[in-house]
Amino acid sequence: MAHKYAFTHTQPAAGKNYYRLKQVDHDGTSAYSKIVVIESKGAPEMKLTVFPNPVTGGEVSLKLERALAGNETATVQVRDLNGRLILDRSLNGAQTLKLNLKQHNLKPGIYLISLQNGSAITHQKIVVQ
Repeated sequence: MAHKYAFTHTQPAAGKNYYRLKQVDHDGTSAYSKIVVIESKGAPEMKLTVFPNPVTGGEVSLKLERALAGNETATVQVRDLNGRLILDRSLNGAQTLKLNLKQHNLKPGIYLISLQNGSAITHQKIVVQ
């Protein structure tokens, strides 16, 4: 009796992805299928430029390589190196966003800015002086 299988890999890695099935029979014996190789571009990459860096005036600008489409949204987060969330903001349609870090009384140090759009995520390190 033939069985058909389907699998959707929702977040494949960029490049070659290798897949195979392991069949386990009722008596405990097993066999593997042949390996199938699928080439994937992966999740669309988000390119982000952060300036000025180091941040000296309390304000930092984020520039996306491309503007977000009409109903497309992204999330911008700033965290300290302990993972504590400092700022969480949604971004709609804009290509450039200015963040005022003064209001969060950040001490001099290193912080991480994350930009997430669907499954695509990018991180940038900033230095606050």
